[in-house]
Amino acid sequence: MIISYIHENYTLALLDLGLFKQQQGIADKRLAEKEGTLHLLEVILGTKPKLTYDAFRKPYIEMPNAPHLSISHSFDKLAVMMHQRLSIGIDIEKIRDKVIDIRHKFLSTPELAYCGTDAALLTLYWAAKEATYKAYGKKNLDFAAHLFVRPPWSNLQDLTVEINAPTCERIYKLHYKKLDDYILVYVVDEE
Repeated sequence: MIISYIHENYTLALLDLGLFKQQQGIADKRLAEKEGTLHLLEVILGTKPKLTYDAFRKPYIEMPNAPHLSISHSFDKLAVMMHQRLSIGIDIEKIRDKVIDIRHKFLSTPELAYCGTDAALLTLYWAAKEATYKAYGKKNLDFAAHLFVRPPWSNLQDLTVEINAPTCERIYKLHYKKLDDYILVYVVDEE
């Protein structure tokens, strides 16, 4: 099953990987992720593209005037986002208690105090930082030391992430949705 959101400047598509694996007869998780990504891109673009990665492991499509691309997968969900002109980042994460045990690896001290042991909030923070990291696209960012989610939010659909690193200082506005037991976060780099 494919769900697509088409905005005037970007396309965001979700694929149920569990159903895709079943329909395609694919047992291997990595193969299903790869084939699912190519399938989504083919549905969106109307042609099966060649997918490759740059020196920073950021995916791109080998074709003239190719859109910017971001990909994420978690358990039985796959998300793909494309924008014709601007860099983007997307992350989808299943909400699990496991995130509580690793929160110190990706949160600053104030973020740790704010999130506590709320698995959904911790997953949102992880996904927000991951989407920002992908939009930035140049690596060399420490999630706890360089990326900061700014609470409280003015509404429950947008949040802000600040990069404060020696090589970059900027602010990203992100959007998110809770999809059953998953958190989807995406950003369009409008700078």
